[in-house]
Amino acid sequence: METTTATLTDYLKGIGLKIKVSRDYNDNAPDIWERSNHYRVTLSREGRKMSFWYYQGYGIKEDPTLEGVVETLSSDRSLAQMSLDEFGGEFGWDKNTHKNHRHLLNLNRRYERVIGDDSLLDEIYERVTA
Repeated sequence: METTTATLTDYLKGIGLKIKVSRDYNDNAPDIWERSNHYRVTLSREGRKMSFWYYQGYGIKEDPTLEGVVETLSSDRSLAQMSLDEFGGEFGWDKNTHKNHRHLLNLNRRYERVIGDDSLLDEIYERVTA
């Protein structure tokens, strides 16, 4: 018996996750993203929404996709489990370490609220890392 595995995009759409992407420019972008493509991304599911800035290098010509954005958020979710000391130890300490760690924690909380179910978050992570 043959089984078919849905793509990550199909799975995300199947759970009702939607994306809206618009090109914009964030004057307050972190220095490393100043010279890149800037997007305003909104994810929504079952009446819950989150909007955030999303950046890609100039070499990437396509707009961000649902799959790509969720892959980034899933990866960031695993980093959000780090304490500030672990985060600084992993990525180096500079004047923005505290701010970057807080931003990551805030973004993760909002992502978790949009998905709304720990088992779905775990399933998404499993599919992203497969």
